[in-house]
Amino acid sequence: MFRFVIMPLYMFSGTFFAVSQLPEWIRPVSYLLPLWPGVELCRTVSLGTATIAGSSVHIVYLLALTIGGFLAAHVTYRRRLHP
Repeated sequence: MFRFVIMPLYMFSGTFFAVSQLPEWIRPVSYLLPLWPGVELCRTVSLGTATIAGSSVHIVYLLALTIGGFLAAHVTYRRRLHP
C-alpha cells in the first residue's frame, strides 16, 4: 500500500518539487491527484500569493472529492451491513 499508493501520491503531487518539472505526459495525472490541490493551496497561502479564484477552485475540488468518497463509503458500508 505504501509503496504503490502513498509514495507515488507524494512524488507526483508537487510536495517535494514543482509539478512543472515532471514530464508532459504525467502532469495531467498529477493535477487529478487529491494531494496536489491541498499542496498548492497551502503553498499559495504560506507564500502570500493566494487569490480568491484559485483558492476557491482548489477548495471546491477537495470538497467534491470528499463528498464523492463519503457517498461511495456510505453505499459500500450500507451494502455490506444490510444484505
